[in-house]
Amino acid sequence: MEKSDRGRRADSGAVWLIRVSFARTSLERLEARFPGAIVSLAVLLVLTVATQIIYGGWNDGSRLAQVQAIVEFHELNIDKSDFLNRTGDKYFYRGHFYSDKPPILSLYISLFYFLIRFVGLDFSGYGVPTYYILTFLSVGLLATAGAYAFRSILLVFGCPPRFSDLITFCMFSGTLVLPFSTLINNHVPSAMLIMFGTYSLCVSRRAENASAAFCCGLAYSLAASIDVACLVFLPFIFIASALQSVKKGIVFSVATVGPLAAHFYLNYIMTGGIKPASMTPSLWTYEGSTFSADNLSGVAGQESLAGGLAYAFHMLVGHRGLISHSPVLILGVAGWLFWFCAPKKFEYRREVACILAGVLSFIIVYILKSNNYSGWSFGVRWFATICPVLMLGYGALSGVLRRGALIRRSFVGLALLSIVFSGVGAAAPFPSRAPWQHEEPTNGLVSSGNAVVGSARRIAEILFIRHSDPEPLYRLVLPSLTLARFTATLAINLCLFFFFYRRWITAADPSPVSDQVDEVGSSAKFAGVSTFNRSAINQQYGGGPLLSRGWAD
Repeated sequence: MEKSDRGRRADSGAVWLIRVSFARTSLERLEARFPGAIVSLAVLLVLTVATQIIYGGWNDGSRLAQVQAIVEFHELNIDKSDFLNRTGDKYFYRGHFYSDKPPILSLYISLFYFLIRFVGLDFSGYGVPTYYILTFLSVGLLATAGAYAFRSILLVFGCPPRFSDLITFCMFSGTLVLPFSTLINNHVPSAMLIMFGTYSLCVSRRAENASAAFCCGLAYSLAASIDVACLVFLPFIFIASALQSVKKGIVFSVATVGPLAAHFYLNYIMTGGIKPASMTPSLWTYEGSTFSADNLSGVAGQESLAGGLAYAFHMLVGHRGLISHSPVLILGVAGWLFWFCAPKKFEYRREVACILAGVLSFIIVYILKSNNYSGWSFGVRWFATICPVLMLGYGALSGVLRRGALIRRSFVGLALLSIVFSGVGAAAPFPSRAPWQHEEPTNGLVSSGNAVVGSARRIAEILFIRHSDPEPLYRLVLPSLTLARFTATLAINLCLFFFFYRRWITAADPSPVSDQVDEVGSSAKFAGVSTFNRSAINQQYGGGPLLSRGWAD
């Protein structure tokens, strides 16, 4: 009998090994046929679990009001919307209330809302499951496409494919990108559009025509039309395009006209001027308004140098800091410095210098023209837009991370810590959505963590303490889903990180002269490039920037 049990266990183990081997083979076949498919599917898997099921408060409530007004009432004002009294992010102009959100993104989201209404879904009640489906289709799919563009940029920079997969997943799951990919907002869409534009800009350097420059201008201007602060990128990207050739600079400029003209025209209709509503205090003087020139982002600022320095510190590395909420960015920033200080010249130095100048300007604008740390959000949500650009610095470290055990361990530690932090943020991107949160949060990470812990406490109170509640079902379901999504998201992210890490560290990447050049060449079609200089890429990818020892690094 004992022998029979051992035999069955051996058979089960053999079957399990066969299944694992088959799964790995299937994944590699999928990756060979569709480069980037594995990491794209990983992003979709995480978003399937992490996406919010109910709107989070004023920010997305205001945008939902605009979407509902466009689709259901064919108007730009939100007077008839169900969300009118559920948001304070609204202003009053000529007898009507309007959302303060730039309308271009709302028009994009309206396309999906228009389609899902055909199956009987709308915003009645709390909008479940409409909000989940709408968020996944509008923001989630765009985040996935942006992650693919991010990976393509790393390939153009000369990184091995499996290393690119690993860093792409870290960019998504270990920064502010994940928390704000789970709900409707403009930060992640603008970040992904910047990735499309950056990829097109880099491809344009090798392209024989100006179609990539047109795609670059279109992407960056769309980013600026849905996140006004991204306007600071446009002059720098124009300079980068013009340095490639005068023709490409002109084509870039022409491509920006359409989105910017639409943005300013709609803005004029809704505000009577071209300035955003958030920069026009007179629109916020109605009874019950919580905003004024003292706290409007775009108008308000710091009253003293000491206050400004303290605000900048906490925006970047302090209690609401970009780095403190996404520690994995430390090595990304170090990678950019490494690229510019290394003796071997980085081929795309001019392009990334212009992009980084835009990032620096973006940060300075928010430090100088705001004073509220982006409100009730996890971290400074505005900076989700620039996280992918900062993570591109890892392209300089692929060889260093493989050869150096200490820096590799540091990377793993920072990545795991960031994944945990982002998992907390994905559970509660706006901690105030939790009904047990009353005090104004000063630390986005702690506040979001309190929301997760509060979920567990709330479940225990209702299940085991017979707590009377006017809405027991709502108060039980929401905390339960918050806790379940946090647990599942964290588990999936950690498993996928180790999958991508082991896949990179245990196997050599394919030769750049064959498989990888084909992958980059096919990716060039993404930016509309009809011809691609294969010999130039072969020469570049012989070691890649800062990878003189070849692909084994």
